[in-house]
Amino acid sequence: MKHTFFIISALTFLSITATYAQVDFIWGKQFGSEQDDKTRNLVADASGNIFIVGKTTGKLGQEYFGKTDGFIAKIDSTARLLWIRQIGSKEDDELKHADVDGSGNLYAVGYICPDDINRPKDTDILVVK
Repeated sequence: MKHTFFIISALTFLSITATYAQVDFIWGKQFGSEQDDKTRNLVADASGNIFIVGKTTGKLGQEYFGKTDGFIAKIDSTARLLWIRQIGSKEDDELKHADVDGSGNLYAVGYICPDDINRPKDTDILVVK
């Protein structure tokens, strides 16, 4: 009797564990430049759109500004890339965090290095809406 109980318990545990381990993969999306691209943060809005922020050493948007640029990408709930905006200076720039407010406005923060020759190692705060 104990042996039967053990087998039933083990089978029940395995079926529950297998159920929790299964994940339904809905979609995947790959995009990038021909250079190094890194994501830093993502956030979704109420409609299921995803906003991704990060940095790139290539051209993702309309223009490559130099060294490292920050970027924001918007992907809809069906994995369609809606747009990418690239932001930067001639130095190293990056967008690090993003959030969406209750009205659907996107905010992103990071840093931007000014083009000022007298401030080669200084950075400024970058806030984007």
